[in-house]
Amino acid sequence: MSGKIALRFAANDEDILVMEELAKNAHFDLGFHDRRLHWQYSPKTHILILDKTSSEVIGYFTGNFVRKDIFLRAHTYIKKEYRSKHTLFDILPTWDAMMGVPADANLIYNCNGITLRALVRPNPGYVISEKMLSYEGNINHSILRRFEPPPDVTVRLIQHAHDLELLLAYDKTIHYIADRESFMRQWCSNDGVNATTAIALSSTGICLGFASLRRAVNLIEPAYGESDAIGLALLSAVLLSLREDEVAQITFPGSHGTVLAFCAALGWTSCMTEHRVYSLENIHLPWTKVFAVQDFFAV
Repeated sequence: MSGKIALRFAANDEDILVMEELAKNAHFDLGFHDRRLHWQYSPKTHILILDKTSSEVIGYFTGNFVRKDIFLRAHTYIKKEYRSKHTLFDILPTWDAMMGVPADANLIYNCNGITLRALVRPNPGYVISEKMLSYEGNINHSILRRFEPPPDVTVRLIQHAHDLELLLAYDKTIHYIADRESFMRQWCSNDGVNATTAIALSSTGICLGFASLRRAVNLIEPAYGESDAIGLALLSAVLLSLREDEVAQITFPGSHGTVLAFCAALGWTSCMTEHRVYSLENIHLPWTKVFAVQDFFAV
């Protein structure tokens, strides 16, 4: 099957729209704004898969370099009629060559059970790190208001440039493995259209965490906090910007029982389970401070 397909880089907004429409088939849609932002910061890791005869776009691959030596394989989608047992593995070397992935790069995967069996289990060097749980459900304002911050902490939506600077400085303490300030400066807006972002501040004005809700798909990505109470208050703050009974979603480390209890209190249910996997070595992240993960740049 791989001989019947061709590959090329996404080149413009039209290509990004096509990718987003295909992503909806696999429930990996992000919204055009967020997918375009990913592409703008990592244009050579967004690849379209085409039918070689008709030139129809029949799939895509996305990823990004967390660092020059750390590469995240993010999302892959191929229309069912073009899939075979080995399609993905046949074209992986071509993808890597196109994107310039070093042979000795530490590869990051978010693997479901099928991928774990096919890719990871046969390779004893791979490290299975955190289990990632995805939950979704309806917004319930009365329950969300129960999750208040500690008395000496203020949680509110970001309001001005100084809030953003504090947020960016805090993000560096969580995502310490590489610089992503330029990307996060655009990601963590509070325009109420593409994103709603909240910040937690101590009584002395120190940032203690933040959360960003992606409004196209009502997904919290990411949320970080210095304590359980702060983290849950941040989740509540951005979710309260949604209407009663709207559907929202979150992906979080499976080891974070506090977030699991938060989802249970809201009556949310599991919609996906994946594992964070590294090809060479584990990257030790401050998982106790991660209340919602972020795929792009991989925290």
